Amino acid sequence: MYISTNSLKKYIKNSDKIDWSKVWQDFTIRSAEIDGIEEKGKDIQKVVVAKIEKIQEHNSNKDYNVLELNIGNDNIMVVSTAKNLYEGMIVPCALENGSLKGLDKVSKVELGGILSEGVLASERELGISEKHEGVMDLPKSYEIGADIKKYIPIDDLIIEIDNKSLTNRPDMWGHYGIAREVSAITGNELLDLDLTQEGYGEKKLNITIEDKQNCNRYSGLEISNISEKEANIEMKTMLYYCGMRSISLLVDLTNYLMLELGQPMHAFDSGKVKDINIRSTKENINLVTLDGENREINKGTLMICNGNTPIAIAGIMGGMDSEIEDTTSSLILESANFDATCIRKSATALGLRTEASTRYEKSLDPNMTVIAIKRFVKLLKDVDNNISIDSRIEDVYPNVVEKKTIDLSKDILRKYMGIELESNLVKKILNSLDFEVKEEQDKYVVTAPTYRSTKDITSSADIIEEIARLYGYNNLEEKPLKLDLTIMEGDNMYDLEYIIKKSIAKQTGFSEVHSYIWYQTDLLAKYNIKKQNNIALINKSENNLLRDDISLSLFEYCLNNSKYYNEYGIFEIGSTITREKEERVLSIMSVCMSSNLERKYNSIKAIINKEVATLKNQNIEFVAAMSNKEYLNEEYTLEMRVNDKKIGYISVLSKNLSKDCGKKIDIINAEVNINKLMEVAKTEIVYNEPSKYPTTTIDYTIITDKNEDYIKLEKLLNKYTNKYLIEYFIKDIYTDDKKKITIRYVIGSKEKTLTHEEISRVSKEILSNIESNGYKIVK
Repeated sequence: MYISTNSLKKYIKNSDKIDWSKVWQDFTIRSAEIDGIEEKGKDIQKVVVAKIEKIQEHNSNKDYNVLELNIGNDNIMVVSTAKNLYEGMIVPCALENGSLKGLDKVSKVELGGILSEGVLASERELGISEKHEGVMDLPKSYEIGADIKKYIPIDDLIIEIDNKSLTNRPDMWGHYGIAREVSAITGNELLDLDLTQEGYGEKKLNITIEDKQNCNRYSGLEISNISEKEANIEMKTMLYYCGMRSISLLVDLTNYLMLELGQPMHAFDSGKVKDINIRSTKENINLVTLDGENREINKGTLMICNGNTPIAIAGIMGGMDSEIEDTTSSLILESANFDATCIRKSATALGLRTEASTRYEKSLDPNMTVIAIKRFVKLLKDVDNNISIDSRIEDVYPNVVEKKTIDLSKDILRKYMGIELESNLVKKILNSLDFEVKEEQDKYVVTAPTYRSTKDITSSADIIEEIARLYGYNNLEEKPLKLDLTIMEGDNMYDLEYIIKKSIAKQTGFSEVHSYIWYQTDLLAKYNIKKQNNIALINKSENNLLRDDISLSLFEYCLNNSKYYNEYGIFEIGSTITREKEERVLSIMSVCMSSNLERKYNSIKAIINKEVATLKNQNIEFVAAMSNKEYLNEEYTLEMRVNDKKIGYISVLSKNLSKDCGKKIDIINAEVNINKLMEVAKTEIVYNEPSKYPTTTIDYTIITDKNEDYIKLEKLLNKYTNKYLIEYFIKDIYTDDKKKITIRYVIGSKEKTLTHEEISRVSKEILSNIESNGYKIVK
């Protein structure tokens, strides 16, 4: 960003006492980094205001005109090829030994036998614009013979500030904000802006904000009877020095206000705009913008509309249909504030970054909109006093920003600064930055202005930073840091993931993979898998859907690896993304021969159950369930539950997918939601003292239906309790036409050795509990 020192001087009292060549070193230390300083005008010397008294055609060259110039104290002859000259014209003329842009030294030159004693200059040769169509036509009020720099602010010091250092300082994206910083650094008083406070009309403008989430404030004003078409030379020079070009009075004024206050503004031809409506597009549309480009606007982009017709991309660029033209004599002035994130996303999607969008992305102060309008009216009246202000300032302000108040502990301030600052100094520093300060016994109650409350000032640490930088970091005494060294607690999610990955790799020998976070478009199309509600990446036509299912990413690896291996396993802990949230998920793929499916399937179940038991001291309940993934085999789909909360599933991919890895291949897929696993409370391990008396084990093989879940049997077995029953567990499972589950019971006592009768009685009760509920025992 470029800053004109000439402009800054207008906002600071006694600015002539500031050493403008040195103040930027302090500015870099205290406020923002300076990328460069350029001294404008030093190559423009001995250029005076001259009057063309007489024009004659050259005797030997028709392209030359011979001019008699009045330079105040003398008349000189100048030969020129310019086509826009006329007698009585006031022009800039570089005299002998003077210089211009691109001409280091002016000398008397004989052209066709006539001695030319000077050079007439265009705006480009004066270094104040790129115009070079002819000699600059100066106002008749300029004093003949006066130095041109008396009327045109050619001499200036242009400061280039690093934009990145202003990211968190939206208040410094204009000259007035920079002037505020300089005044605080130097101790000079900041002058108030000259605003037009009275003389506004009564007409009500029709302004509606539909999208109140993304439009924080919209202020408008209608002005008519505008006759002047061109900005003054001072404004045009400032715009050029700051990287912009002069277009017309009204456009120049909006650009000037943006550079002055940091508040972007836009002017609509009031003959083309009646009802202003700020809303987001409900579908993709096209709009021809002011740069002549026909742009495709994505659904959801915030737009300024005339009724329901889009006329501008909010905060970025206006449209051609409502632009200010040379014949425009009335306008509707827009001064608005939009959500920073909304503007950044829209500008990125369009590939269109403008001076306006760059500022809106920084979270500007909504309270600047009305101030900017009043300043616009003042500047417009200065050049065109006959304007008519037809309307009141129409102001729609749905998202009001208030001043932010923060308590700053004196003790904390002393610890951060390393020194004790006097209260008067603390208050003086903060007051110089427009902060309000109320001192209490052990703290300062600091109220930040709204232009510092949108993004920059959020905590007491920010207040301390303001005090420290204005006090001067170079004034702080260097001291060794004193602190207590403590072991920081790690990232629980990261630690858990590492433990799981290490354990699975060790138990199974499976390989960890790392896949992309988006789906492969051709894979979804090949297997006719629909993903209509997924988040799509902008400006990417293929592989643009963010995944909500990590198993499909792993299946891609299976397709490649199955060319070389029949049985293997892979796993990954990665992110899945939906419109609501991002979650971390463990996904396992075990590729095996179909003949080994049952064994491998139960092995994966056991491994995951062991993992949860190790981490949480709880067992997984595997429950038959319907899957919402059409590429899973429902016959093998089981939900994993802990304390009745689903944490994942285990299943087998449908043959539609697994057949492409081999005709006799099946793929077991298990997923565990890491976020939900973290929510499971860890059960404390209860250690039971082993009995010193002997125990007895009894095995019963229970016959169940082939497809019956063990959980049903387990609930039945848990109903039986006896003080002599220590525990039971699965010993073996065999499946043919029926499922045969061998349960081992451990019977004993901590108080005595059980008699044969006591053991027999417990055994009979166990058998009775099983058989009375419809199960048969293998005899």
